[in-house]
Amino acid sequence: MKGIIYKDFFLGFRLTKNLLSWLAAVIMMSLIIIFMKGTFGFIVISGITLPLIGSSLLQVTVEQDELTEFDKIQLTYPMTKKEIILSKYIGGFIVEGICILINFLLCMLYVYGFKSIPFIDAMYILAAGSVCGLIFLAISYFGFVLLGNKKGLILYMTMVILISGFYGFTSWNIDYISLVKNNALFIIGIGFLVSILSLIISYFASLKIYTRRYS
Repeated sequence: MKGIIYKDFFLGFRLTKNLLSWLAAVIMMSLIIIFMKGTFGFIVISGITLPLIGSSLLQVTVEQDELTEFDKIQLTYPMTKKEIILSKYIGGFIVEGICILINFLLCMLYVYGFKSIPFIDAMYILAAGSVCGLIFLAISYFGFVLLGNKKGLILYMTMVILISGFYGFTSWNIDYISLVKNNALFIIGIGFLVSILSLIISYFASLKIYTRRYS
């Protein structure tokens, strides 16, 4: 299982094409930080961008696996289909965890560097963004396993556009920080439970589809 995880990270971060994609993402986030130092920019990067980026590893690996037919080759390895799917989700958790850590550091920048948001408010957005990121990971990973790279990517990008567009159109009328603070138990507490349940359902549904496809 470790070999699959290492392979996925190599494909995700060492191939020139994918490395350039990550570089583009870093540049995009840097521009957001430079030109949007207020609350709006903070929510864009901490509540939306970083949580959604955490789900991108599987798209990269599914694309390469389909091109090289590694998705079939790995079935000859001494590991079960359950371990193959589990390794994909573990890789996603690792990337999501890294994004949460980076997100925390950016929170400190907006709190103590730009002084644009109080610490407690930043933590609420970080927590809410992390919950959304886990739910998004569950949906997008299931989508890639079910639909493959091309259709899965369409689903992934559609969700990103809808989420980003919804926030952009409603941010002028809705105080999202107050919304999260006033409904912290529901959005963060219950949301976390929903994210765990979503991941469990996503994993077993993906495993069932994968098992049927290659049985």
